[in-house]
Amino acid sequence: MEVMAGSITINQNMTCSRSITATLTDGGTVVTVTDTHVCTYTFVNGAIMFTWDSDGSTDSGSIVGSQLTLTADGDVLIFRK
Repeated sequence: MEVMAGSITINQNMTCSRSITATLTDGGTVVTVTDTHVCTYTFVNGAIMFTWDSDGSTDSGSIVGSQLTLTADGDVLIFRK
């Protein structure tokens, strides 16, 4: 799987959403998929934790300046504003 694009929207009311678009090969055919989830989050001293509404799982990260670094399922995702 190769991530092609992604975004996270963080709202002041402690809600958020994430969208990731990726390509993968399925039986020799390249398929593009978009995965979108909504969440809530906590933010303390630069550390952020997302709780995903779909299954209650959590991912953690940090915000420094205008960069969000997120660790999700062993992958490190970097988002810049």
